[in-house]
Amino acid sequence: MHDLIYDLARLVSGRSSYHFDGSEIPRTVRHLSFLREMFDISEKFEGLYELKCLRTFLPRLSYPFVQCYLTKMVSHGWLPKLRCLRILSLSKYTNITELPNSIGNLLHLRYLDLSYTSIESLPDETFMLYNLQTLILSNCESLIQLPQKIGNLTNLRHLDISDTNLTEMPTQICKLQELRTLTVFIVGRQGGLSIRDLSKLPYLQGKLSIMNLQNVVNLVDVFGANLKKKEQIEELILGWGSDPHEPQFEKDVLDNLQPSINLKKLSIKCYGGTSFPNWIGHFSFSKITVLTISDCNNCLSLPPFGQLPSLKELVIKRMKMVKKVGDEFYGSNVGSQLFQPFQSLENLEFEDMSEWQEWLPFESENRNFPFPCLKTLYLYKCPKLRGTLPTHLPSLTNVIFSECNQLVTKLSDVHWNTSIEAIHIREGQEALLSMLDNFSYCELLIEKCDSLQCLPRMPLAANCLQKLTLTNIPSLIYFPADCLLTSLRSLDIWHCRNLEFLSHNTCPKFKSLETLRIWNSCSSLTCFSLAFLPVLQELHIRFIPNLEAITTHGGEAAPKLVDFIVTDCEKLRSLPNQIDLPSLEHLDLSGLPMLESLSPRCFPSSLKSLHVDIGILSSVSKKELGVLFQRLSSLSHLLVKGLGDEDLVNTLLKQQSLPTSLEYLFLNNFSGLKLLEGKGLKNLTSLQMLQMYNCPSIESLPEGQLPHSLQVLSLRECPLLEARYQNHKYWSKIAHIPAIKINEKVII
Repeated sequence: MHDLIYDLARLVSGRSSYHFDGSEIPRTVRHLSFLREMFDISEKFEGLYELKCLRTFLPRLSYPFVQCYLTKMVSHGWLPKLRCLRILSLSKYTNITELPNSIGNLLHLRYLDLSYTSIESLPDETFMLYNLQTLILSNCESLIQLPQKIGNLTNLRHLDISDTNLTEMPTQICKLQELRTLTVFIVGRQGGLSIRDLSKLPYLQGKLSIMNLQNVVNLVDVFGANLKKKEQIEELILGWGSDPHEPQFEKDVLDNLQPSINLKKLSIKCYGGTSFPNWIGHFSFSKITVLTISDCNNCLSLPPFGQLPSLKELVIKRMKMVKKVGDEFYGSNVGSQLFQPFQSLENLEFEDMSEWQEWLPFESENRNFPFPCLKTLYLYKCPKLRGTLPTHLPSLTNVIFSECNQLVTKLSDVHWNTSIEAIHIREGQEALLSMLDNFSYCELLIEKCDSLQCLPRMPLAANCLQKLTLTNIPSLIYFPADCLLTSLRSLDIWHCRNLEFLSHNTCPKFKSLETLRIWNSCSSLTCFSLAFLPVLQELHIRFIPNLEAITTHGGEAAPKLVDFIVTDCEKLRSLPNQIDLPSLEHLDLSGLPMLESLSPRCFPSSLKSLHVDIGILSSVSKKELGVLFQRLSSLSHLLVKGLGDEDLVNTLLKQQSLPTSLEYLFLNNFSGLKLLEGKGLKNLTSLQMLQMYNCPSIESLPEGQLPHSLQVLSLRECPLLEARYQNHKYWSKIAHIPAIKINEKVII
């Protein structure tokens, strides 16, 4: 929910609505929301278990890209007892594989969201929730079947089953005649759900996907679906599967699936006809803004999409029989001398067009060039495409050419916007790269251009290019000496092993560079200086095989550096002793077996996250190391890798050297470590997560001395610990930890 709308809803609902953040909660609360965390343990909800009249339980997004887990104390214990509950969301909790039978107690439930869970099936009691109006099962990839009893939910208005692995639908779904939203309708085989049954759902609106259209055997059934009358359907997806029919029959099916002209989005997948019916691309569909066709492998040509006056986004994928794109694509719009194809189009994508050879220009006496509003042109895997591209693109801002090896355009004929925001070229010929001389742009990506030895001079981009990415170009040797990119703010170099890095004479010109990432590149680089990068904020250096030293040469050393990451450089021996990093928050020094010494000045008090080899810490005296760690009052994340003196970890714990601010402790690849010192571990009073990875020799944990603050214990590839805690005698000693993850199994 948009934050402004959410804040307004809280204001209107007054004291009955509450965003729970761990603080004391009023007993008058009826509507509860909270930020979802990776491990939502029982203790998090302790203050809520006395709420008996709760009507809304709504987790909100906090960690968008991680798996989240909810304790069964909530999902199977507390929630089913809330008989007044109207709104229940368990969305994005990976460990939700089932609902308890007691879900049937929630007789007043109106809204149930199980999206992005691992739910495998719904218990019969779910279909006794006769007041349920919304059921969301989208992205439940383990869900393979809906039972016939879903027909009992006669008050259901919204059913979202998009992006599941359902292969068929129960015929009883036709009893849900009050449905407004049905995201997917799966046509069954003979005796199953028929396309005609769509006529029994007269109020459908919004998005509708009709899948498995290969199961249609009777055109009368298609006509009976009468999509034209479903005037509130705004987005329509039509999909076929395997075992296609004869092409003319497929075309007749698609012809009879003509929707209302109110349609705004249309997608056609795996259609088996050789041509498209006349309604597709017809100018009467004046409200269509987004259109996608893909995997229509028998079609010889494209429909006249240029006639759609409101079309903004067009995606065409895997049309294997299309060899030419020309007049049939632009259309003619008979009766209009001022016709301009694609008058509103902003994004155009062609992807994986294996046989496409020609893109012919639009012929017009009035010079009404197509694509006047086009902003993004994306060509991907069009290996046979040659010749010209559209010549007049005055609004173009983003150009992406990928794996179009034969594409060569005549620059003298191109009249594009000269100020482009981003150009991406993957696997292009040098002739295509020569077009870079004619434009200014803010972002440039070049990838897998095998014959490229030197970057283009880029004269127009020199003062405006802000982001440059070079990836997988083994032939690239040097930067252009006469064209310094003084405006550059971000430079990424990936897998360009022969590239000569910028010389000391060139580096001073990069006074705007904020981000520098070099990965498995620049094999000749032996010494890297921080001295001439005064505004650098992020430095990532990984897998540089001959790098021996990082220096400052007496200059002020990156005072704005926030991320300092140097890993897997096997020959690196030294970092600067005189270095000031007052802004540093994240430091990663790992996979550096030859590093001989480390200045304490690399560890400023601002540091929040530290990843380091234990051997690197060994270069500092134990007394000085203790003082150093105690100074890190902001350190919350510590990851230590076992490369060197592994017992130093226990020394740090025994001497209680680690800061009490530590919340996450990760121990990786300690092959010889057999135990952890408990007294120092217990002293980490803020520790929330202890994770151990690939510690094959450790036999036990200090089970009686684990800190009371510990919420998550994660063990991966620790076979002796795994075996120990399969025994109930020892499991009981750690069972008090709210969340335990052993390999892929989570107990919460």
